[in-house]
Amino acid sequence: MQDRLFENLTFPQPLPLNRFKRPLVLAPHPDDEVFGCGGVIALWAQQGVTAHVVVLTNGSAQDAGQERQSESLRATDLLGHSVAFWNYPDRDIRCTDAFVAQLTRLIDSADYDVVLCPALHEPHPDHQSTALSMLWCLEHLKRPVDLCFYESGSTLTHCTHIVDISSVVALKHDALKVFESQELTQPYSSRIMARDHFRAMTLGPKAVAAEGFQWLAFADRGWSALLPALDPLFLHARGQAVSPGDLPLISVLIRTVGDPLLEQAVACVCAQSYPRIELVVVAAHGQTTAPHFLLALGDRAVRWVCNGKKLNRPAAANAALDAARGQYCLFLDDDDLISPGHIAKLLNALTSQAQVAASHTDVQVVNAEGVEVLRYDQPYSVLRLTCSNVFPIHSVLFSRDLVTQYGCRFDEAIPVLEDWDFWLQVSAHTNFVHVPGISAVYRYRDRSGLRGGEQDAHHHHQWRVHVSQKWLARWPTLRIIDAMAWHVERLDHSEQLQFHSEKTSTEKISELRLQLSSTEAALVYTQQQLLQCATERDTAQKTLAALLASRSWKLLKPLRWLGRLVRGMAS
Repeated sequence: MQDRLFENLTFPQPLPLNRFKRPLVLAPHPDDEVFGCGGVIALWAQQGVTAHVVVLTNGSAQDAGQERQSESLRATDLLGHSVAFWNYPDRDIRCTDAFVAQLTRLIDSADYDVVLCPALHEPHPDHQSTALSMLWCLEHLKRPVDLCFYESGSTLTHCTHIVDISSVVALKHDALKVFESQELTQPYSSRIMARDHFRAMTLGPKAVAAEGFQWLAFADRGWSALLPALDPLFLHARGQAVSPGDLPLISVLIRTVGDPLLEQAVACVCAQSYPRIELVVVAAHGQTTAPHFLLALGDRAVRWVCNGKKLNRPAAANAALDAARGQYCLFLDDDDLISPGHIAKLLNALTSQAQVAASHTDVQVVNAEGVEVLRYDQPYSVLRLTCSNVFPIHSVLFSRDLVTQYGCRFDEAIPVLEDWDFWLQVSAHTNFVHVPGISAVYRYRDRSGLRGGEQDAHHHHQWRVHVSQKWLARWPTLRIIDAMAWHVERLDHSEQLQFHSEKTSTEKISELRLQLSSTEAALVYTQQQLLQCATERDTAQKTLAALLASRSWKLLKPLRWLGRLVRGMAS
């Protein structure tokens, strides 16, 4: 926090243009040089310093490559810089040894003292690659140069320095206007000018425009000067987004036979806190028309996949995998539910673990009345998975590389427990990261799924045997022995706990019975004492009544009165 500093100490500081005599500007595309630093180029020209611009790509992504280069040439007449074109294909800049060597030769050949280029956080891949290559290039130069990141495709996250371009803002505006091919796409010139006007906020009321930079004084400070610029790299390494394009696309895959609860499942997907999700719904019942609530989602990334025929569960799952475009996938049955943070927490766990391609979380199983009957809340164990399906299908987020690179698919000859077979395939290539906490609901409705009709316990058992036989033929003997031993140990442990619990309960019951017997005996004794007291009280009352009714008591009454009188007088 900087709440104890005056704001003038935290505002971007003026960039000392007079310090630089040989500036080089790297523009990934024709127009970036004007968008980002056209004002600074014009100011240098007024000081007799000619900036050299190298446009790296031909700008042909919008079918206007030659025209865009001509526009860059026209801009040089207005701003007073020189320009060269390297003619890389658009979106083909890569941080390679060859490209870095080319940059190194260019900078060494002309003794440039500062290089201007887009920042690492820019959303366009050509911009990111240019910045990363320039950082790499610094290690190979004969003498150090300073580096300035400019704003082109987005604003700087760390704008350290600004340049007041009010005196040349008209020149920059004219230079922006020459890029007519880009103005047809969107009004770039007005938006760039609005950004520059905003950048002048800290310069006082007379300033009308400024350009922002992140200045890395590498020539004076060495590698420590580059640390502030590396934040985007740290974010990338942590799996966090630097730009919207960094957020991986998640494919949520739903197989449906027209269950009315499908609408609730879709609503759960729409409610996710994670923003980049595509929804793929496979019509396993063969109906080509999507439900109205899917059509009502409008521009959301939703696709209704149907080949016009009925599919069993594994065939529908494979159709969903084939249609998926996301980097990660999550299956969701059409009658199950996930909480709003379900995908986000699974993705955070998955991207934080190197060399892991799947994450799983806990699931609550409820019956038709919504009452919990079971929980899947145990961390992944390959030995547990060997003998039993421990993953409800919507509890796992997995990388689509498992499908595209390693060939994990659903066995279409297994209509029941096909997901167990799939997870066994996945387990051969990756571990599963466990994320504690229930964020999904599995509705146990005893339905057969995509085949139609109910599966009895015997039929389910037959398919369990079938899957086990399939994998027993593939696993090494040691894995089978380990899995059996693992389950036997836990079964024995469970039985011992149950026995101990039952034994403890029996002992406690016996102790309570003894206490109850003692209490009952004490109660009986107390009742006897009370009865005896009552008898003695009745006897005493009868004796007193007989005494008061006797002749002697009555004859002595005057004497008792006289005695009380004498005692009163004496006192």
